[in-house]
Amino acid sequence: MIVGGLTGNAGFSKAYRPDGATNDDWFGWHQKVLAPFDGIVEGVYLNAVNNVPGTMGCLPATTIRFRRLGTALLWFMPTSQVRR
Repeated sequence: MIVGGLTGNAGFSKAYRPDGATNDDWFGWHQKVLAPFDGIVEGVYLNAVNNVPGTMGCLPATTIRFRRLGTALLWFMPTSQVRR
């Protein structure tokens, strides 16, 4: 999770600036995403439509599915611009 935006004496970080109304407001937008363990990419679903924050978009969202060797599955979603 990428957070920032500490302002004044609020003491709370947030994941967006200033109000999160657009995708570009979010600190994690277009940042690299790495698997948190050794494993394989088991599947990728690409959705060409980027959702607008606060509205239901075109389902399902772009998803990357990882399998940890021998055990767990992990899904990263929503994502955009998936690259090798």
